[in-house]
Amino acid sequence: MDVIKFKIIDEMARPEWDPNYTVKVVAIYINDELFMDTAIRLELEREDIDNTEERYSHQWPMELYKNFHPDEELAEWQKEYGVEIFACGGCGCVGCGSPTVFIEQDDEHVYWKSMGHNQYDYNIPLNYVFDRKQYEAAMEELRQFAEEIHNRC
Repeated sequence: MDVIKFKIIDEMARPEWDPNYTVKVVAIYINDELFMDTAIRLELEREDIDNTEERYSHQWPMELYKNFHPDEELAEWQKEYGVEIFACGGCGCVGCGSPTVFIEQDDEHVYWKSMGHNQYDYNIPLNYVFDRKQYEAAMEELRQFAEEIHNRC
């Protein structure tokens, strides 16, 4: 069974504007590996995807939590394009350019089935199977991170 964790990290925000300015963002770890590294590696393995490591940044806690928990059970656009898991490395916006994951669940498990992109047409198979209780506990921790940081602002 795979294990998902979320960690709050400091990430440099637009170093060309101010190299000392950082923001609190969320890094996704699966089986103790930074998922951004995994996503970039999977893209680089494909010749039809043009990627550089500067393309993505991590999302703000509340933004990521809301992507995983839209107001409806699963937003219609997420069914077609997946859940956005990173932000654009250039502007920091989620909708500008981000890998997405296609998620399914049953009573006992949550499945990350594949990775897509909100700007490029590709589908990379994923094989992550999470225990639903562990997954939901990690999501609750993400919610608490998000509220704590959101309330400080």
